[in-house]
Amino acid sequence: MCVAPEVVPQGLLEGTAAIVREVSAGGTDDDRECLSYILHAEAGSSDRTYQGGLKRDCDERGRVMACRTVTDGNGKMRGMRLEDFVSHASARHANLTEAHVAFRSINNPLRDKARFERGEPHQLPVTVALLRDALGKLRAVEADQNSGKTAMRRVYLYRGMKDVTAPADFMAQGGTELAPMSTTSDLSVAMRYSASSTSVLLRLITESFMQRGPDICFLSAFPGEAEFLFPPLTYLEPTGDVETVTVEGGLAYEVIDVRPRM
Repeated sequence: MCVAPEVVPQGLLEGTAAIVREVSAGGTDDDRECLSYILHAEAGSSDRTYQGGLKRDCDERGRVMACRTVTDGNGKMRGMRLEDFVSHASARHANLTEAHVAFRSINNPLRDKARFERGEPHQLPVTVALLRDALGKLRAVEADQNSGKTAMRRVYLYRGMKDVTAPADFMAQGGTELAPMSTTSDLSVAMRYSASSTSVLLRLITESFMQRGPDICFLSAFPGEAEFLFPPLTYLEPTGDVETVTVEGGLAYEVIDVRPRM
């Protein structure tokens, strides 16, 4: 990430304070708003909308989702706060800290090869390191938590991309995602976000928890998206199976089967 060797280890020891410092110094206004929401607000308390007009931690009608509420000690329900997410069973099982629980500003610099060639430092190196560490911890505990469910069985995940076609060199050699890679177990979600005149759907074939990123629905601001997040530097190997699927309305999707390698 083009930073001094001591930056990331020292930041990992600092935890949340390092994230606050990085985002304050190098983040965008959106980053700072999102961080403030995570650190100080109750889930669903913001009127700010994202993808398709959805509010964070709310359903399509703008109501706080039940899975994002807890009792306040007086028999009433309130939106979850950061400490509630840290206390979640999945977070506790993975030994996640507040800093782990607490992407454009992460992803774009990681994908920026010109930045790397210039030797320019990533503005959020500790945040990236904490994210990768958290994903590793969550993936490691899936075998224990879900040994009888999904840990050792095939799961299909999907990644949709709009207004693109698959490059020939990717089909021949595969490719490596330099940034954290968001996927979903819900095909309809991937199709919705990739709907365009030229759409590509990557179907990731995973045989066990060792081949996929962890399920992060319990932490996502949009839990309905059924998100599985892969760490940076995940390699995608095409199997050679490709088909074009046309749906109602005439939209065509190029579906490409790939196997992820981490």
